[in-house]
Amino acid sequence: RLFHFDKTVLGIIQVVDRVDINVPALMSPVEYEDEKTICCLCCASPPITLTVNVPRTGFWIGEGIPLTARLDNGSGKIIYLLVTVTKTVTFYAQGSTNGNREILNEIQSPPIQPRSTNFRWTLSTEELAIRSTIPTIANSEIVLLQYNLRVKALIPWAINAAIDIPFTLGNIPPQSTAGQPPILYPSPQ
Repeated sequence: RLFHFDKTVLGIIQVVDRVDINVPALMSPVEYEDEKTICCLCCASPPITLTVNVPRTGFWIGEGIPLTARLDNGSGKIIYLLVTVTKTVTFYAQGSTNGNREILNEIQSPPIQPRSTNFRWTLSTEELAIRSTIPTIANSEIVLLQYNLRVKALIPWAINAAIDIPFTLGNIPPQSTAGQPPILYPSPQ
């Protein structure tokens, strides 16, 4: 037909799949470490060492992330720790990509005094809860949904020490809680 125009149709497609977090790689504890020094060569400060422990990297929707961060502050500066949970969505269409990043939770530690060693900061599952959201999407050709946990040592006038821990958010509960009611945290109103 000569004067026939292209039609545009909007529809909803579901790309969410069942994400099982009962995989040994996701249920194993992980520990990451980052070390920084301030200045360089002969005037360098003793190192600032940041170590982060998480019991696993697979979590259920509504579950919180228990976390332990340890900092040895060899510098002469007051340092803060900042923990951020982010969700990154990337869309793929017609050879181009578009995406956005959303902060789901962010918490700052009390100040860590200069030259203090073995500062330990433990966050419970309630403090670092992942509110209602959708599970990780990694097997779609049109959308990629990833979650990340970042622990950053905020060092004034220096490059911050940072640790990024990607994690999987699933919709099949861990075996240890199967059969028990889940601990869910309500969405903020």
